[in-house]
Amino acid sequence: MKFIYIGTGAETDAFGLVFPKGQPVEVEEAYAVKKLSGNPQFKVAEEAPKRATVADLLPIIAEADAATLARLSEGEERVMVLRAIEDRTKALAEAE
Repeated sequence: MKFIYIGTGAETDAFGLVFPKGQPVEVEEAYAVKKLSGNPQFKVAEEAPKRATVADLLPIIAEADAATLARLSEGEERVMVLRAIEDRTKALAEAE
């Protein structure tokens, strides 16, 4: 977890780490994380949201496509949807 020192000095040190004011510093030790989390001179650095990968999206796509297929009758329309699903899955796999 990353913490940012927001106190009054230019920097501070704690738990063997140096915290320049306003700069995120990675803290791995559980005890240090617990103590810094409750310290008003530190704030938790907001992490950028994780970007979804193809592996993350495929189950969502499969579920949506299964719902679409369930509504379609057997026939040409169903075959067209199956081909579109196949093409989309290939394109996603190649993009990653």
